[in-house]
Amino acid sequence: MYTKYIPPTGRVGWIIRPNGIEMRKDTIKEVLNAQPFQPFTVRMADGNAYLVPARDFVSLSPNGRTLVIFGEAGKIKLLDSMLVTEIERVEAT
Repeated sequence: MYTKYIPPTGRVGWIIRPNGIEMRKDTIKEVLNAQPFQPFTVRMADGNAYLVPARDFVSLSPNGRTLVIFGEAGKIKLLDSMLVTEIERVEAT
């Protein structure tokens, strides 16, 4: 489930890609509840990517179907978690 990689920036991190056709609720919850929290980027099937800088900027619906990401200037993104293609975190240098 976790794949270690070195992105072009040279920083080491991890990436999660679903094993099946959709991201699982438990996988998303594991990332959201990490101790300590680690910022990550959610990548969608349409190619868009959304940064989650802190735990306060994200929420998962009780049924796991909708991921809510709070952005700059009060913007809110409602995302279908079944369309999440990967979750990526890169360690700070």
